[in-house]
Amino acid sequence: MKTNIDLSIRSIRKDSEKEKNFITSLTNSFSYINSLAINTKEDLESLVQQVATVFKNAWNNHSKLKHIMKYSKE
Repeated sequence: MKTNIDLSIRSIRKDSEKEKNFITSLTNSFSYINSLAINTKEDLESLVQQVATVFKNAWNNHSKLKHIMKYSKE
């Protein structure tokens, strides 16, 4: 029985310059988000969406795409 284990993942090596840049990017981006004006459910949903976008953008900008195949070493 053959199993297809080919997949793609994104990762950042621990203690790397990319990891430091990722954290800096998050910190800088979060400083622009106003979390003081949460008065409604919609305000909260908007804030959560902004946080998700910050993480997504930082992750995509600083992580590396890796292709994992049957004979990959990593």
